[in-house]
This record gives sequence, C-alpha cells and structure tokens, in this order.
Amino acid sequence: MLQKSLITIIEKTKAKLRRAQHKEKMLEHQIKTLKWKERTHRFCTKGAILESHLSHPESVTDEPVSTILKVLFHRGDNKRLVAQSLFEKQKEDAIRFVGFKGGRFCFCLSDEDYRNTRRSE
Repeated sequence: MLQKSLITIIEKTKAKLRRAQHKEKMLEHQIKTLKWKERTHRFCTKGAILESHLSHPESVTDEPVSTILKVLFHRGDNKRLVAQSLFEKQKEDAIRFVGFKGGRFCFCLSDEDYRNTRRSE
C-alpha cells in the first residue's frame, strides 16, 4: 500500500515537472517572439524615418541607401556629428557615450559601467 502511494506521488510529481517544463518552453518561445516583433517594429520605424528623407523612396535601391549610410557613419567629420547628436540624446536618457570601439558607437547604461569602461582603456 505504501509503495503504491509512493509510486502515485512520484508519477504525479513527474507529470507536474513535465507540465512545468512545457510551460517554460512556451514562455521562452513567447519571449523570442516578442523580441522578434520588437526588432521588426524598430526596423520598420527607423526605415520609415530614413524613407521620409528620400525624395522618391520607391525608386531608390538598397545600394544607394547603403552608400549614404556608410558616408554618414564612417567619415570622420560626420562621425563626430552623429556621435555628438547621439550623445546629447543619450545624455537626456542618462546613458553615457564612451567612444568608438571597432568602428561602432559605444554607450554605458550606468555610472559604474562607465567607470569600469574608462579603467579598461
């Protein structure tokens, strides 16, 4: 009798574990989906902003847009202007501009991250 009740408890516990694992997988999938939707929304929003500055966006191919963005982000004088513009906006949001690393703009979210980044340079 005792053995039967132990087996029943074990089986119920295993079933509960399987349900929890399934729920975990569902939640992980939901997180991935939400992140993907957020990313897609960000792309669409930023793409719409870029399109709003083109005279005839429907006739512009990917190559000229890529060239425009490369010139904007990789020429020294433009790079400084973009960094300054981003820095001003990020400063309002309490994010610190660190500098350029690997040709990219780098920011820190907290004062401690900023201090650690400065120490490692």
